[in-house]
Amino acid sequence: ASDVHGIGLLMYRLLSGRNPRNGGEVTRLFAGLASPQPIARLSERRDAPYPVARLRGDLDAICARATAVDPARRYRSAEALERDLSAWQNDRPVDARSGGTGYRIGRWLVRNRLAAAAGGLALVAILAGSGVATWQAVRAQAEAARASAQAARAETIQDFLLSMFTAADPWLAGGSELDLRDVLAQGSRQLEEDESLDPGTRVELLTTLGDVDVALGWHEQADAMFERAARLLDRHPDLPDVQRARLWLERGVLASVRGDYPAQEAALDRALDLLPEARDEDSIRLHARTWGLFASLYARENRAEDAERAFERLEALLAESSDPMADLRINLLSSRAVLAYNRGDMDTAYAAMQAERELQLEHFGGGDPKMVRTLSNLAAVAAQLGRLDEALAHDTDAVRLAREVYPQGHPSMARALYALGDTLRQHGRFDEALAYLDEAREIQHTSDLPTERALTDLVRARTLLALGRGRAAAVLARDAREVLEEAWGPTERSVIQALEFELLGHALAGDAAQREATDELALARLETLESPARWQPIAQLLRWRMARSRLESGDPPGARRLLAEAAEAPADVAGHPSVTLRLTALGLLLEGSVDGTLDEARIEHLLSAVDDPAANDDARAFALCAVARGTPDPADPRRIDALQRLTALQVSSTLSYEGRRDAQCADDQSEPGPSKPSANTPASSS
Repeated sequence: ASDVHGIGLLMYRLLSGRNPRNGGEVTRLFAGLASPQPIARLSERRDAPYPVARLRGDLDAICARATAVDPARRYRSAEALERDLSAWQNDRPVDARSGGTGYRIGRWLVRNRLAAAAGGLALVAILAGSGVATWQAVRAQAEAARASAQAARAETIQDFLLSMFTAADPWLAGGSELDLRDVLAQGSRQLEEDESLDPGTRVELLTTLGDVDVALGWHEQADAMFERAARLLDRHPDLPDVQRARLWLERGVLASVRGDYPAQEAALDRALDLLPEARDEDSIRLHARTWGLFASLYARENRAEDAERAFERLEALLAESSDPMADLRINLLSSRAVLAYNRGDMDTAYAAMQAERELQLEHFGGGDPKMVRTLSNLAAVAAQLGRLDEALAHDTDAVRLAREVYPQGHPSMARALYALGDTLRQHGRFDEALAYLDEAREIQHTSDLPTERALTDLVRARTLLALGRGRAAAVLARDAREVLEEAWGPTERSVIQALEFELLGHALAGDAAQREATDELALARLETLESPARWQPIAQLLRWRMARSRLESGDPPGARRLLAEAAEAPADVAGHPSVTLRLTALGLLLEGSVDGTLDEARIEHLLSAVDDPAANDDARAFALCAVARGTPDPADPRRIDALQRLTALQVSSTLSYEGRRDAQCADDQSEPGPSKPSANTPASSS
């Protein structure tokens, strides 16, 4: 018994970072001045080096049994303690817990990730979403009758959901695998057949099961569940509006994961109209969740004023609540990061995403499914800052975690694969990038996610451009643009990006007529953009692409007009170093096309800008080529420096097909700018 107690104390010290008793307590115990008392639970140590969520439950119970004051209540041997620790490590039930069937099923669900996603989300939905019945029952003591009714409903809901999994208990079924689709289908049938359930309970169960379907990527099933709940609410107008509000919230989430942002905004507006005033913990959380979804939506769409209003409202609600609502605090940081990213402020975006990751680690640990999105977003910002190795590490971790926590074919898996593919493209590992992008696209096709599939196709098009396969890339970009235009409108950021890819694809393939037609369409799109979207890096890159095309086709005035428009960008709109470098270099080439000489001060400025770590190698190649062409004297030290840098750059694996051509442009001085692709290049047959 003493050995077990000693091991338990060591376990406590390792996991909590502190001794279980201070020196004064130990002295009083040895002196007989105090009676032994149970030590504080591990999870009560707020300064522990591990997330509280990892310590609470099984580890609490194991440590408490090992260090029990009464020796008879401890483990009978060190081997028995070791068996419980081994069970915990393997996500199996531990003897120290007095859990029943629900606990055993819970441990089984943890070992089976697909079921864990549904079981955990169902529980979260009960506690936090489905009318917040349990919380209302516990907290609303002053309203005894209402609390009693809510408690009864909560118990009914919990019994119903538990019965779904108990019916498929793997122990009762001889250890066979749990088919979650069958379990949820059985639950749906039970809802139809169980006449003991009142309409309000049915609505909450239908909404909860729909939540689970959304989380598992089964969008059609979720839609069907929500539609059944809506019909039931229509038949019972006496049911409280809070149930209608919650249903619209979940419909908004479904619209978001489908990429239908107008439908998401409409659903959130309906939910907000139906919510009761934010007076108690339950209503505060519902309002906070609604504004959290608004914040994500506005940030994604780069609607800065709306986003800031949502941020302020969410912060106020978080301050009013006694519940830390860590999930919504994480959501707020994520939304701030996305808005900063979309506005080109990468340093702010990176800081917000780092804070988001730390908060997530603190409250949920590194194995939480939401960490997949966090890692992918952090990688995207790191890549924009020129930290490609860091970006690749984050994206690789995201895919690894996604394969652990999501079932094969889950939409979140596709998003992680898409992000890794894009980062591999930036590393110049184009064939590997296409493999991951193709896997992502297959999942998105199977899951019926046309907008996400179109975004993946844009990166695939960009990768094909890097390989010089212009015609295939142009077709892919055009098809993706048409899907995105229909979903989000003709001026959405990805639509503008698609036009730039189309233009380059037609140029590489030598399709002059197609390039001119796309050029006219792109110009019309740019004219309809409003600030700040009008000056974002994607729009500026499209202007550069069109201006370069005009210069290379013998229209310097047309190129000059586009560059003059780009120069009108307000000072408070952040640009990206790669885009700024390209625009500056093209401006120098235009100057040289007039009198054959370039401004020396601007050449020096351009050469220093080439060293910006956030600029990519394609932009560097274009800029250095501009310097080489603008300084024709072979003895000019600036020309020599530019040519040496170009020679070194030619070995870079990150250069695209166009970048490699630009890196070799000094070999042919016949054109007014970096060498343009001709119709007889290998790309023309792709």
